[in-house]
Amino acid sequence: MSTRCQIGFYESKEQAKNLKDYDALIYVHHDGYPTSEHGIPARIVPFLKFFDEKRGLSDTEYAPAWTLHHLIQLSIDNSRDIVKEDASMSKYFGDGRTCTGFGVSNSIHGDLDFFYKVYPGHLEVCQRDYNAKGPDKFRSIQIIHLDEPFVIPE
Repeated sequence: MSTRCQIGFYESKEQAKNLKDYDALIYVHHDGYPTSEHGIPARIVPFLKFFDEKRGLSDTEYAPAWTLHHLIQLSIDNSRDIVKEDASMSKYFGDGRTCTGFGVSNSIHGDLDFFYKVYPGHLEVCQRDYNAKGPDKFRSIQIIHLDEPFVIPE
């Protein structure tokens, strides 16, 4: 899976109403789908729940930084597991520190299929509306409430 996505962080639900009003923006190069065991919700919802309880997702300086750290650590751990199972894969995965796959953005990419909004208590899944023009034309397809049990969507 190579679907790219971005994750925007907003101090409040009100601020998140305007896609471009993000405080921070993470770029994810692969597995940006919302309905996969390796997709974004499956990877970050448990962490966002923890962070929201511990510090609060309205802290848009720390929340994106620690979410990015979490995503990178998952990627490193996954690479190490693959190499443990098959040593010949080390030429592709090494120690998992490839310095690719994740980044910090200063604008919304114009060719994404999915965009995720993070604001206190919620992860909102948005999908590009191909009938609309422009890079900010996404429609909300799911809101995950972080105070409720999470099940990977199908």
